[in-house]
Amino acid sequence: MRRISANGFLWLLLLLVIAGCQRSTPEQALRARMAQMEQGIEQGQPERLLEHLSDDFHGNGGMDRNAAGRLLKAQRLLNPQISVVLGPLDVQIDQGHARVDFSAALAGGRGRVFERSRVYPVQTYWRLEDDQWQLYRAQWGDGRTASE
Repeated sequence: MRRISANGFLWLLLLLVIAGCQRSTPEQALRARMAQMEQGIEQGQPERLLEHLSDDFHGNGGMDRNAAGRLLKAQRLLNPQISVVLGPLDVQIDQGHARVDFSAALAGGRGRVFERSRVYPVQTYWRLEDDQWQLYRAQWGDGRTASE
């Protein structure tokens, strides 16, 4: 069995530290944003989702940033337990803008067994603002139940 010298170990450690310090790719950063938003919804912290919406955000039916916040709070009152499962993310990035398409399965209720669930097709549009991805537009289709 080969022994690693102290110098060899230090070089290996240094390489790992440097690799860990590299900036994430734009896609990795965008996927991390989406994960933070998903966790915010599930943990009943709408502010974690809202902090990633641009000031000029708009969604279906003219929903703006404030209306999105009210919708999240109303859903939390109706469904104290919420589960979010995102399907595979189709990420397309071009010069500071991105489009991410996916399906979102949402379930909610008051107890251990969810009383409501639907699956929605979703399109989101993002742009870099101060080196951070901000969601400026979202569109979603009619939700369908698992049995449809």
